[in-house]
Amino acid sequence: MARHATILIVVAAPDPGRRRGPALNSRQPAGVIVCGDLHLDRVPRGDVLLATPRGGAFNTAVATAKLGMRTTVLSFAATDHAGGTPIAVSGTDPAPVAQAGSAVVHVASLAAVPSSVRHAILEWRLTHHPRAAVTFDINARRDPLARPADVRHRIEPFLAVATLVRTSSEDLASLYPGRSIDDVVADWFGRCPGIRIVAVTRGDAGSRAYQADRPAPAQTPPVPVRVADSAGADDAFTAALIDGLFQLRLDLPRALRRA
Repeated sequence: MARHATILIVVAAPDPGRRRGPALNSRQPAGVIVCGDLHLDRVPRGDVLLATPRGGAFNTAVATAKLGMRTTVLSFAATDHAGGTPIAVSGTDPAPVAQAGSAVVHVASLAAVPSSVRHAILEWRLTHHPRAAVTFDINARRDPLARPADVRHRIEPFLAVATLVRTSSEDLASLYPGRSIDDVVADWFGRCPGIRIVAVTRGDAGSRAYQADRPAPAQTPPVPVRVADSAGADDAFTAALIDGLFQLRLDLPRALRRA
């Protein structure tokens, strides 16, 4: 396995031709800093293996950048030969990660696994962006060998500071066996007063989003599509939800339908 050391920063500039919602009067698009995993998958293409950028953080960052948000990725780079491979997003520009005015710090799922990474991200966010909204993507399926109790322990520090949590019905069934989605979400709202929204994807049952001050969740039915590649589907949903809520300033039902 590759050892990880240095910080890799990739900045994705928004598409200047993208129209923003009428609720936004700022000259600058909303900013999002995505913290998490960037890695290279060896994907077979004919007789060769192509190095393809993947990972929850990378997928989310590509999507938010394409949607017009000013996007920065904060991740660790490996010290092996792959660690020197440039990973670029269309329209990238160099900029410091501690950029002013970022509205959102998004934490992708694998960032919660190593304890050193958890502590580093939480300390960095508190130092550089203490007022930014924190969005957290729980994906327990990416660590199938971990015990549910261990995963719950890992995610607690991020639940404690999160504004928006994105998860799935499969994740919740794995982490909290025997408990309903409504019960788990109510418990999070009760223990973590900073959480305002919990969005749950439910596969062919559509999606559901809970708001702390609303008695009933918003729901959307599934949209029939022809599946080309399911990798990154949840990440694309998360990016669209972040964009809808923080960039376009939509209300929750409209942001959920759009995602």
